[in-house]
Amino acid sequence: MDTGGGIISSQGGHFPLVNDQLDFLISELERLKPARQAGERAILIAVHHPPLSVDAKTGGSTGLMLDIDSCCKAAGQWPDALLSGHAHLYQRFTRLINGRQVPYIVSGSGGFAVTPPQQAAPPAGTKIGDHTLEVDPIIQFGYLTLTTDAKTLTVTFKTAPRGGGGTQMDSVTLDLVAGKITASGGKPRPGPKPKPAKAGPQPKPPKKKR
Repeated sequence: MDTGGGIISSQGGHFPLVNDQLDFLISELERLKPARQAGERAILIAVHHPPLSVDAKTGGSTGLMLDIDSCCKAAGQWPDALLSGHAHLYQRFTRLINGRQVPYIVSGSGGFAVTPPQQAAPPAGTKIGDHTLEVDPIIQFGYLTLTTDAKTLTVTFKTAPRGGGGTQMDSVTLDLVAGKITASGGKPRPGPKPKPAKAGPQPKPPKKKR
């Protein structure tokens, strides 16, 4: 249900929905749990409405957050990252769950519109409960790329301007083993310059025959 911020269950009988989506999420988390514990994969949860958001118009959905949390607790498995859209901007939070850092990312500026928050957003670094707003909202068209080798997970946001090349605006890298963010920020840093190759021994000129 779109009304009310993305309702995926009856929420205790308050809405005319069954709880099939919760049952599905629990079963998927339980299915993936052995592979996750063996270090064979990362686990992502993707939903349309953002559980966390600083946008007053499309703010975080408390009911959705509680539903997802209850499923994770029931399965004994939490995601490594949570992705959402709906709000037409980019935001990134870090939520601390059982001592692990979990990126919560809103990326909803993929094409329909780019919309600034209706009220001034708190500055980056603001902590609210168990989560921290890591970057100021980015009000530009853009998209995410995700890469993982089951040891690390990197999520990158790049702009997609019309008629031009994109620019990396934000990126976060998570150590999946430790559950800690190891890199976080905007434009990629240039790598170290390659060292010039050392000149090897020069061959001696052949001796002239007498």
